[in-house]
Amino acid sequence: MTQERGFTLVELIITVAIIAIVMSYAVPAYSRFVAQNKVQSFAYALASDLNNARSEAIRRGFDVSVCAASSSTATSCGAATDWNKNWITIVQGGGASGTVLKVHQAEAGANASSSLAGLRFAPSGQVKSTATNARVANNQLITFSNSDNTVSANVTVAPYGTIRVTN
Repeated sequence: MTQERGFTLVELIITVAIIAIVMSYAVPAYSRFVAQNKVQSFAYALASDLNNARSEAIRRGFDVSVCAASSSTATSCGAATDWNKNWITIVQGGGASGTVLKVHQAEAGANASSSLAGLRFAPSGQVKSTATNARVANNQLITFSNSDNTVSANVTVAPYGTIRVTN
């Protein structure tokens, strides 16, 4: 007499139930992980562009701005505060005045909120407002979040030019 091998119906039901319980915890955590990574990637992209602008200002000896732009073909900083669309890095002085160094194209997945139109880095590395050209008095903040505001990341710029990304 040979004995057949395999799973019984009870064993199969228990296995499927365990898999369902594990998946009910894993899928929401994975969705939050993906949203957090998307938001952080936008924040780190802006921080990188701000650091590059500061370095360029010091290297060139002229003011370099990073500002929100209404289109990817913008060639100057305006009053737009919508960082969701695009932002540009532009030289503000000298023979290369108005030269666009970089355009960051908008992507879906994160919303930005800020009252800032842009930041201008002086050759000393200090931060000025693009609107008033006056030294920034306190930390400036641009917040990125996902569509339902469950995750966020902040880009903070200190008056003396230090740039940080925090969650």
